[in-house]
Amino acid sequence: MKEMYQEMSELVPDPPMIDLSQSRVYNEATICWRLSDDHVPTDHHVLEYRRLGAPSQSPSQEDDDVDSGAWRATERVYAPSTVVSDLEPDSLYAFRVRSCRNSIYSPYSPEVTFHTPPAPAFGFLFNDKCGFSAERLVLSKRRDSVESQAGVAFLLSSDRVQTGSYPHSYLVKVGVASDSKLLEWFHNPRDTSSPRYDQDSGHDSGSEDTCYELSQPFTLLTLGMGKLVIPKASSSSSSNSSAAAGGGGGGGSERVLPMPQRVGVCLDYEAGRVYFYDADSMRCLYERQVECSGTMYPAFGLMGSGKVHLEDFITAKRLTF
Repeated sequence: MKEMYQEMSELVPDPPMIDLSQSRVYNEATICWRLSDDHVPTDHHVLEYRRLGAPSQSPSQEDDDVDSGAWRATERVYAPSTVVSDLEPDSLYAFRVRSCRNSIYSPYSPEVTFHTPPAPAFGFLFNDKCGFSAERLVLSKRRDSVESQAGVAFLLSSDRVQTGSYPHSYLVKVGVASDSKLLEWFHNPRDTSSPRYDQDSGHDSGSEDTCYELSQPFTLLTLGMGKLVIPKASSSSSSNSSAAAGGGGGGGSERVLPMPQRVGVCLDYEAGRVYFYDADSMRCLYERQVECSGTMYPAFGLMGSGKVHLEDFITAKRLTF
């Protein structure tokens, strides 16, 4: 009997482990897992998931939700990953997976949780007609990434640059801007041969003392050197800043946060507010009022050797290349 039990135990596959570093959750979820090290092939896998609730739900609303807490299973999966569709925004989901070999299922993997964004993720690609300089920015063939390079103007002005390593350092600005503001930037470019012109660039030019007005048609955060820099705000708008950002109106360390692996930007057009999130935990890092006049677009600014790459879930898959 003991030998039979041991033989049965050897037939049971080891549980897979969900890979948090490779999994992504937006409107859909792509869940990846690592197989066990027993090197015995499995027939298929089954992923299960359930909604744990939304922060805005009251207990009575959760009770009325027939799907709340109920596990749902995918079809059989023959690869170490799968995509789950039709997830609710601003909700917490739990996932688990198990393997099957010869009709014998493994134990479930440990449950992991992911939080969906507060609104559906907007799919887009970079456009070579959106105003960037082909001399300074290199657009990939798939239009899902753009990279900054020195350009001829910077090389010709290099005799005036005695110190610094601008081409090999980087700062990236990310946020939203109105169509009119983008046209203004494109048609009236400032001298960008040195990063000293830029607001909150981190260089001692004095321009960092400039404060954002209460409401304007754009908001950009600065990323670089492993940090995320919260824009300075005027005293009248500091109360509207996220508590996680230390009020947004202060100076020094309270405006500098560790840079997340991924940054999410959520625009509430009707409310006239923009939110910046740690896209892994969906923790709000900063929010402020923004003037939503006309059409609002995702906006990026690159300095030095910065690069922006869009993840597959963000790219507009239905556009032709």
